[in-house]
Amino acid sequence: MLLNSYGCGRAYAISVVDDHVKLHVTGEVRVLSKPVLLVIDMQHDFVDRAGAVPCHGASSAVPKIRTLVERAHETSIPVIYTKELHRSNKVDFGRELDGDSPLHCVEGTRGAEIVEDLSPEEKDYVIGKRRYSCFIGTDLLILLKGLGVDVLYLTGAATDVCVHLTAMDAHQLDYKVKIVEDCVAGTSKAAHKAALAAVERLQTGSVIRSSVALKDFEENSIQSQAPR
Repeated sequence: MLLNSYGCGRAYAISVVDDHVKLHVTGEVRVLSKPVLLVIDMQHDFVDRAGAVPCHGASSAVPKIRTLVERAHETSIPVIYTKELHRSNKVDFGRELDGDSPLHCVEGTRGAEIVEDLSPEEKDYVIGKRRYSCFIGTDLLILLKGLGVDVLYLTGAATDVCVHLTAMDAHQLDYKVKIVEDCVAGTSKAAHKAALAAVERLQTGSVIRSSVALKDFEENSIQSQAPR
């Protein structure tokens, strides 16, 4: 009789011969995780060249994000979209306009809408937010706990603002973070690089390419379907 089980990141074969149990290490396996894909603020005001706060490389990131979303759907990984939204009377902007950012993502305007090529599907989750971090003043944490996820794959805009602060909050809430560097766009190239470096310093291996994310999604799907 042969039984298979997993533990401590290793694969084991347990054989029972003549009432004696023998444990054999058969190889290394990746510990199964429960990922979620976040598409952060891919709205016209951040993606369009004529948007209020155009992010460098945002438009070129759209097809890559779309590919990740499609793979997430195929592998049953939940997808959460966020939208920064503000009232036209500016009452909920807080300190956001203290810097050089103009009025942006005002409710009811085209700038506040997610770009058409990344329109959420009915099965996706959409969260509106008033602050940079996706956790502040939203039900994101409740949703993550309900989904039972432990690793967040982050895409969207801006790398150095909403993506960065969401990653920082996720880190402090003990989630693993993966920022897909060719699927995020910053307010400048320098700010983009600095934000990625800051997150990588806190979680080594947190900055990855979309090709790695796609492979992760596929491997996770295979492991989740494997008998235990």
